Amino acid sequence: MKTGSNLKNSGFKKIGILRFYPGRSSPTYAEDSVFPRTPLSKSSSLRLSPTSDDEKDFRYYSWLLASYLEIETFPAQSDEGKKILDYGKEKIKELKSKLEKNQSFNLLVQKQKNNLLDKGYWRLCSWRELGLNAGLSKIFAEKFYSHLCCYAHSGCKSVQQVSNVDDAETQKALCVATMKLIMVAMANMIQAYCQLFKKSKSLFQKEESSKKLVDQWIKIGAHL
Repeated sequence: MKTGSNLKNSGFKKIGILRFYPGRSSPTYAEDSVFPRTPLSKSSSLRLSPTSDDEKDFRYYSWLLASYLEIETFPAQSDEGKKILDYGKEKIKELKSKLEKNQSFNLLVQKQKNNLLDKGYWRLCSWRELGLNAGLSKIFAEKFYSHLCCYAHSGCKSVQQVSNVDDAETQKALCVATMKLIMVAMANMIQAYCQLFKKSKSLFQKEESSKKLVDQWIKIGAHL
């Protein structure tokens, strides 16, 4: 499995990283999320779904660079940890060199280039914009993401919601909306997975009831 023309030379071995986007008819690789359909310069824009290996490489390199920059200043104490950081520094140099030669990278304005190379700002838009571009409905993209983040990051709302409920049935009812969003995510992932793997798609097409259920939840996620 590869992302772009040079994934096999990226330093990661035997790892396939996929990210699936609701509302899309096919999956995109992890780097494909970097830039949505937002104009980046007067001459062009980079799409959510890349149209060339050059653009795939650009997004993958950007995503990788951000990760290496994030751990660059980690205070490693062990010899093994220091070796990992030294390796990371070499990868940073390598990735910056590749990006500077990449056509898609050179479509960015200078400020965006600097932010990517120096700070690892690989995402040039909000999660809301990514959600909308991916096909989620406005209420999911605008409201539910931030709402669920409160739970993921142990915000006080999650504690208040559960602690103020006296019985299990009410607690269960409060979870319904969240479970529906999970169903939307699962349905889109199944669809994207089947687009990527032909055998899975062939088997899935034979399961009419399952296919209808998946289609139903994809429509809910796009139009709710």
